[in-house]
Amino acid sequence: MTTSTVTMSEEIGKVSAALVKAQEEVETALKASTNPHYGSSYADLTSVLGVIKPALATHGLAMVQYPGYGDGVVTMTTILVHESGEWIQSPVASIPITKQDPHGAMSGTTYLRRGCASSLMALIADDDDGNAAVGPAPKPTKPAKSTRPTA
Repeated sequence: MTTSTVTMSEEIGKVSAALVKAQEEVETALKASTNPHYGSSYADLTSVLGVIKPALATHGLAMVQYPGYGDGVVTMTTILVHESGEWIQSPVASIPITKQDPHGAMSGTTYLRRGCASSLMALIADDDDGNAAVGPAPKPTKPAKSTRPTA
């Protein structure tokens, strides 16, 4: 069983206060991209980082993300650092990738960066709700015909 724990510096008062202020300023990420498979628009990584980074910088914060890859899985560790030296590190996030090549790995990395950054900032971001990661949308089924006799 894998446990997910957040780790942090010994003191987090300054980083916490700055994060609260930064989250108050972050606006909704715009749907700047279209998913060609679903025809839906979503907030891409550029849009997400575009609304996050200015709010972080204003309050002496920076987000650092470290990707990893192994055995068909992409991982991401996200660390929020404050100019005081205080920090908070997320648990490692991971997703399997189906296309085992550099494009698949980079796609997984980008997907994790966007998701982890959005989570860190409690960002309201309209996206494709992970549809690209799970395959085609199920087709609606027709209601079953009634076999009851009509009166």
